[in-house]
Amino acid sequence: MGLNNSQNSNKNTTFLNIVGGKITRRYKEHQEVGGKQVTFSREIKDKNTGEVIKTVIERSYDSISGLVQSADIDASGSYGAMLIFKIIDGEEYTLSVPLDSSYGIAIMKKSPNIDPSIEIQFSPFNFESKDEVKNGKPKKIVGCNLFQNGEKIMNAWTQENPGSLPAWKQSKTTGKWDNTDFLEFLGGHFRKWASQIGDVPRDDVNEFEETTSPDPIEMEKEFADKKANIDTSIDELPF
Repeated sequence: MGLNNSQNSNKNTTFLNIVGGKITRRYKEHQEVGGKQVTFSREIKDKNTGEVIKTVIERSYDSISGLVQSADIDASGSYGAMLIFKIIDGEEYTLSVPLDSSYGIAIMKKSPNIDPSIEIQFSPFNFESKDEVKNGKPKKIVGCNLFQNGEKIMNAWTQENPGSLPAWKQSKTTGKWDNTDFLEFLGGHFRKWASQIGDVPRDDVNEFEETTSPDPIEMEKEFADKKANIDTSIDELPF
C-alpha cells in the first residue's frame, strides 16, 4: 500500500517525517497529479522572534504502510534521538519520528504488541478535543495509531495498567517534569522489539543513550508535545 495516493517511481529511499498529524514528504518544487497541485508551502518560524527562517514545500498523507525491514533509535544527530523505520512496499521509505514526542511515545508504547513479520500501517493524528479544555482552549490529542491486518495495535502500558513503566518526575525546586526514566524504559523495549526484525542485531537492547534536545527551529517542537499534551485517552480512540 505504501503512501496513500502516492505513485512514487523513485527507486531511491524516500525520506518521511510526521508534521501536524500527517506523514509528510518534502520536495524542492511543487508537484501536480492529474493537473492538480498536491503539495503546499509551509513557513518555518523562529519561535522566539516569529521571524520566518525558511519556506518548505511538502505533501502530506494520512498514513504509510508496508513491511518494516529495520527499526532503530538514532541518537547521533543534532535533532535529538529519533525512531528510524525502513519501510518496504515496492518502494523504500525511511520514516523518522522524534523519540521524545507524542508520536514517538505512542509508537514505543505499542512496540511489544507489534508482529515484526506483518505489514504495519502508521496513522498519526493531531486534533482538538471536542470535550476537553486546557487553559481555556480545546485540548490537543496527539499520537500515532498502528494497524496490522486491519486490527488496531493496543498499548502495552496504559494509565489504568502502567505495569513497570516509570512515572514522570517533577522537580520540587523548579516544578519542571523529567521523563528520562520513562523514555529509557520505552526506548529499551523498542530496541528489544527492533532486534526481532533481524535487520538490526543488538547486544544493548535494554539500553538507551540520552542525548540533547532537538533543534527547536528545524524540528519544530510541535512534534514534541510534552506531558501537558500527552493524552492517555488516545487508547480509546475509535480509529
